[in-house]
Amino acid sequence: MATALRRTLYVVAIVPIVAGAATVLLGADSVPSPNDAGPNVESELRFYSVWWIGAGLFLLWLAPRVEERTLELRVFCALLFLSGFSRILAALDTDWPSGGQIALMVVELTLPVVFVTWQARIRGATNGD
Repeated sequence: MATALRRTLYVVAIVPIVAGAATVLLGADSVPSPNDAGPNVESELRFYSVWWIGAGLFLLWLAPRVEERTLELRVFCALLFLSGFSRILAALDTDWPSGGQIALMVVELTLPVVFVTWQARIRGATNGD
């Protein structure tokens, strides 16, 4: 079970690294409706994309240590969940985004629950619970 979680984290880590790098290079052209972005949005988007790359690199660091790094995994998952929740706030403030962005929101709200539960089961199995 731990090996499967590690492999999953490695695969998932690729997504923010590639998406973040693409957004750093392409800016708003990497998302639907790029003409809506002004200079300030473009600047913020590229700034946050570097953090997205950092999140992927953090997952790569975390994956081989996932059994012992409960706090780190839970902090990462909490931040990912809050990121998905912030998409809901954006939708309520403006309008619902494209289907792709909604799919990302669903992933950001469900994947943290899956990862925390999965890691807790591994911890329980290794502790004899």
